[in-house]
Amino acid sequence: MAKRKRYRSTPVPSSAPPVMTQGGVPKPVADQMIKRGFWFGGIPTLLGFICFPAGYALIQRGVDVPNGSVVLVSMGFLGLGVAGISYGMLSTPWLSSESDNWFGWRSFRTNWRRLWSGLGVEGERIRAEKQATKK
Repeated sequence: MAKRKRYRSTPVPSSAPPVMTQGGVPKPVADQMIKRGFWFGGIPTLLGFICFPAGYALIQRGVDVPNGSVVLVSMGFLGLGVAGISYGMLSTPWLSSESDNWFGWRSFRTNWRRLWSGLGVEGERIRAEKQATKK
């Protein structure tokens, strides 16, 4: 049996996001997430929804379009939309002192490491609870 790849939890950099209170995500960060989610996820999703009417219009004009290609192109755009929404959320810097370019690659890498680090810590906590209940 092949070994599963384990992600090592990396220490969170000193530019850790501010501790959230009852308010949740700060408003400027939430606004930026919405903008990035629209551009990276909303546009491909919209194109995925347009594929079926466009395919129908082409067929009505006499163009021989295979049904499977319309479905595959639509699924591809919808998959890009899901990935784009996730990227839009993770590419948003959480600190006002951080600045990133329009694409947000630096913030994405930082937030991706934080996400996996948090998942690793939570997984270890769950495994420890299961071990404690077995004894």
